[in-house]
Amino acid sequence: MINRLVAASYPSDPRLLAELRAAAPAQPAPEPVAGGYAGVNLSGREPVAAVRLGDRHAVALFDEPDGSFLVVPMTRDPILVTSWRVAAPGDGVSAFVAGVP
Repeated sequence: MINRLVAASYPSDPRLLAELRAAAPAQPAPEPVAGGYAGVNLSGREPVAAVRLGDRHAVALFDEPDGSFLVVPMTRDPILVTSWRVAAPGDGVSAFVAGVP
């Protein structure tokens, strides 16, 4: 798996990956899921890579049977230091990635 990500611009964060694996499966996004986000069941799955996007956001990658990756935006409350959960519309992941202040 790592060989497939070597050319990536952002390497996997080992500390974040350990956090996500220790808390697996990730908490789901609050219901209802809408606004372009698809619900995802991560039961029985551990991430194989993770990229930190600041203190509040991250992206977790999960192996898929066809050799591709399931890419899941994650979020948490950085002040309360809550557990990571699957991001939902309004969590700010898209704005962060787009560079919106």
